[in-house]
Amino acid sequence: PDSGTPQVLAMLALAMLAGSQPAASCDRPLRACYDAMGGQSWKNAAGRSWLDANIPCCEKAFVTCHKEKEEIRTIAWRSIAGLMGTIPPQLGLLTSLEEINVERTDLSGTLPDALFSASSEIEKLRIKRTSITGTLPPSLFLSGTLEKVSAKKSGLSGTIPPTIG
Repeated sequence: PDSGTPQVLAMLALAMLAGSQPAASCDRPLRACYDAMGGQSWKNAAGRSWLDANIPCCEKAFVTCHKEKEEIRTIAWRSIAGLMGTIPPQLGLLTSLEEINVERTDLSGTLPDALFSASSEIEKLRIKRTSITGTLPPSLFLSGTLEKVSAKKSGLSGTIPPTIG
């Protein structure tokens, strides 16, 4: 895509925002996930820790962090009963996130381009048995870290390069 397109400019803006935030800052992306993914309907009240800025990122429910970096590495999405809605673009601010596994949840919508930037560390994208639709965003393959895409029984379309499992 042309470097002046709105998509590319939005991805660059999110990458700059992520780089300017303190390493442990997760409040904005987790709050956005809570709001966009039906947090009010989650069966487990522990998810409300995502709304409390006084709880350190690595102590919030459903989160695992890199020990050396103190940044979110994984989120146990499948442990959140009642997860529904859409994946917000703010999730892309968690640049140390290695896996997105929302299999067998009630998520829908499309994959935001902002999730996948050149600075993204996402290795695995697991969205099978969801209602996520659309095409694979070209930005998905920018970082070179992606190893696996699992999208059976989702509404996703597009081509996965042969180097990705």
